[in-house]
Amino acid sequence: MLIERKKCPLCNNAIYKQLYSINYNDKRITNYFLHFYGRKKIKFFYKLKNFNYEINECEKCKFIFQKNIPNKIFSSILYEKIVHDKEEILKKKKINDNL
Repeated sequence: MLIERKKCPLCNNAIYKQLYSINYNDKRITNYFLHFYGRKKIKFFYKLKNFNYEINECEKCKFIFQKNIPNKIFSSILYEKIVHDKEEILKKKKINDNL
């Protein structure tokens, strides 16, 4: 499902610090997915329960990046079956406008 980045994707430095981490099984994350994607599409995210959403900062270049990223199969599912349709794009636009 997810691939762990062991180096900064910008400068390739292997030294970074964790800024934030939360398990994908945490209620705050599952409630967000449920609200944003709905019951029909949330089933794809249950497989992430053994992973963390983790944000890191490279010690060398200060680039901020997500440690665990979707592999090719999950990327295809995510961008072709979950996020691509017009309804999701309109929801995202509405949320961004509200922010």
